[in-house]
Amino acid sequence: MPRLPALPALCATAALLAACQTPPAAAPGHVTDGAAIVAAADWDAMETVTVELAEHSFTPSVLRLRAGKPYRIQLRNVGEKDHYYTAPEFFRAVAWRKLMVARQAEIKVDYVNAAEVLARRGQLDLFLVPVRKGSYLVVCTIDDHREHGMEGTIVVE
Repeated sequence: MPRLPALPALCATAALLAACQTPPAAAPGHVTDGAAIVAAADWDAMETVTVELAEHSFTPSVLRLRAGKPYRIQLRNVGEKDHYYTAPEFFRAVAWRKLMVARQAEIKVDYVNAAEVLARRGQLDLFLVPVRKGSYLVVCTIDDHREHGMEGTIVVE
């Protein structure tokens, strides 16, 4: 005769597997229709912009983007130390396509909180579509880098 305690475990396993097939909801505050925005974007018209990270600076310090236009933002560390590119409000205001480490990895993402670019020529490419217009602060949160002036602005028009 079958044991009844196995039935709850079987039901829990079935529910877990069903949940795995459900697309993830956007994180609180993030763009909710990002997949549709990314799918509709004209990636052949994508603009590439480069931001250099060095000791206590982002170059350019002000990055201007247009809402609805697809971008590849190349984060290049030209310094001797690791640096973060932390812009949580901006990262919640975009539709994400992917992150890419040149010739090494491509990561499909729904959202990002921060990006660390390793020292001595580290590079990370962010593929995204800005959605919400505004002015967003970007900082390096490693050690005392921000206190030494490592901050900038991203403006979405």
